[in-house]
Amino acid sequence: MKTKKIVLLQMLVLVTLLTGCTAVLFNNSGTSQPSGRSSSVRSEDRSITATVKAALIRDAQVNAFNITVRTYKGVVTLQGYAQNQTQRTRAINTSQSISRVKYVVSQLNIKE
Repeated sequence: MKTKKIVLLQMLVLVTLLTGCTAVLFNNSGTSQPSGRSSSVRSEDRSITATVKAALIRDAQVNAFNITVRTYKGVVTLQGYAQNQTQRTRAINTSQSISRVKYVVSQLNIKE
């Protein structure tokens, strides 16, 4: 199980890096995009998402595979399911502990 988490984390970091490189290569103007974010802000959001997801994966008390992480201008949204209220709270607190996260919006439900 630990090996799967490490491989997933490595893949997540690789995808994040490749996505950031693509943004730089094909849109390096830094101007506003239809999403309302510059390429540098989008890159920062991707980095925050990867950092939060990695932190959730490392936390043995949270099932990160049931949680989707999205970031928009530094605001992290968690969507999906937690096994119980303790896991839900832990996922929120873990996400809030990341330095560049402005705040966390939780849309996590408790799996019944």
